[in-house]
Amino acid sequence: MVNQDPQPEIFESNHDFTTATLVNTSNINTIYTNQGFGEEVRIYALQVQILDADGRDISGTAMIDYDITIWAGPNAVPSNPFDASVIALMKDKTLSLSVPVVVGFKQVLRVEVTNRTVTDTGPTVTINVQLIGETGIIKVKC
Repeated sequence: MVNQDPQPEIFESNHDFTTATLVNTSNINTIYTNQGFGEEVRIYALQVQILDADGRDISGTAMIDYDITIWAGPNAVPSNPFDASVIALMKDKTLSLSVPVVVGFKQVLRVEVTNRTVTDTGPTVTINVQLIGETGIIKVKC
């Protein structure tokens, strides 16, 4: 239940990959939005950080390639994945979406990160994805 309309939200999802992770292996996390009936979550941007085992940002130093897919209910929104490496190399590490991803009541919000790194000699990493948005009451016109 929102305390204000709209209520700003940041949903965080961490995805761990070891050096033994095979190519095209996915790691999926479910995010619980705790929205009530008559409310919806709107995601406007995502931030990506690629962290080593000590929590240091290694986005600019490691040769890594990951894809991010956002799932709202049974659908990937948008239908094509985002390149996590490109977002992590941006100055503010943020990709603003031109249209918000809307998650309705009782829809599951999931973040999927897929390993595209070909070599198995890379570092053990954590892909930190933050979804920036808001929870708001659905407006109905009578």
